[in-house]
Amino acid sequence: MKSIRYGLPVSVALAALLMAGCSGADSSTETTSASETSQGAAETPAATGTIAGGELAAKMTTALQEAKTFKLSMETGGTQMTGGEVAYNGDKASMHSTVAAMGQGIEMIAIDNATELYIKAPSLQIPTWTKVEASNSNPIVQQVAQQLANDKSNVDPAAGLKLYEQAGDFTAEGSETVDGVETTKYSGTIPVSAMKDMLGGMANMPTDDMEPVAVQVFVDKDYRPIRIDQRVTVGGQATDVTVKYSDYGTPITVTAPEVGS
Repeated sequence: MKSIRYGLPVSVALAALLMAGCSGADSSTETTSASETSQGAAETPAATGTIAGGELAAKMTTALQEAKTFKLSMETGGTQMTGGEVAYNGDKASMHSTVAAMGQGIEMIAIDNATELYIKAPSLQIPTWTKVEASNSNPIVQQVAQQLANDKSNVDPAAGLKLYEQAGDFTAEGSETVDGVETTKYSGTIPVSAMKDMLGGMANMPTDDMEPVAVQVFVDKDYRPIRIDQRVTVGGQATDVTVKYSDYGTPITVTAPEVGS
């Protein structure tokens, strides 16, 4: 049986899990205009020195929640693997994401920090929107339901940033313009133990020969992430992954889909 990442190379699959580090909205529509977004944190990121990984994660999480809406994408080797839209309602987020890797065209909608999860994947014999429940007859849906019951971190975009709490200090490395935005760059490392904690007993995800994940985070003046670069190495196979964030505060609607559509 395939894992929740549906046959992607292990290092790419692990990187896709890291992409989850971005959000949490409820099952109602969440639409926000740019005029409704926060004016940002009063404190500006320091261009030198260090910051605890947990503190950096907390600041980014608050900034994302205050922005209320944004888009994100994950690229590896210059090829977009996944993309998504996120809408926050307080500290809860809903996300509509698409996995384009290897032509699989998998769509997921996670509602209210993954309280509800829906999937559509014609290549996996899931041709219409299907609610992820253990009672479903499709074995892939059953497996996703089991993994969701064990650990929501794979589909709750807020969960990934919690990895930074185990990452020790991040070092500020000055300013850099990223996609036209002036940012502060921070570098750190996520230990293998943190990845193992996140993956838990997830099938087909070996971590015994995994190396610590090198991370570079680029945040704007309000600690909103603009880009996160990650190097995931498993069994000597290194995969460089970039997660990009954009369109903060633009109107985005994420709702539970009509099952069967």
